[in-house]
Amino acid sequence: MVVAGIAFGLALALVRSLRSRFVNGPIVVFVDVAREIYRAGLDSVGAGQREAARSTGLTAWQAMACVVIPQAVGNVLPDLVSNTVEVVKLTSLASVVALPEMLYSADMARSVTYNSSPIVLAGLVYLVLLWPVVRLVSRMEHRLGG
Repeated sequence: MVVAGIAFGLALALVRSLRSRFVNGPIVVFVDVAREIYRAGLDSVGAGQREAARSTGLTAWQAMACVVIPQAVGNVLPDLVSNTVEVVKLTSLASVVALPEMLYSADMARSVTYNSSPIVLAGLVYLVLLWPVVRLVSRMEHRLGG
């Protein structure tokens, strides 16, 4: 779902960059309701980059695909990772146990056993789930020069 959301966000940002009144209206409403990070990333790439790409003979779409989008993705990668980690934390674990339920159960087990290891174990579960994602994105940021 996260990958589909990221792809959908990029598609909306690209359509929004066309600056059509009929298309932008619904997108603006959607963005106001559900935050869209890519638009900020596309806006963060200076107009000079687009102009320089166009001056080399690239079409507008080629300039967008080869110059603007790679820079925009690099600029928004930390925000995308942050939101992805937040979604994972707020989504139920394996569609069965949500974070508050897991922490509540761990706290109940702690109170029965007088041992803090159930809470530590609950924290370790989320660490094991999220740490590889954070490290992977950190490695991607390093490669992209972010």
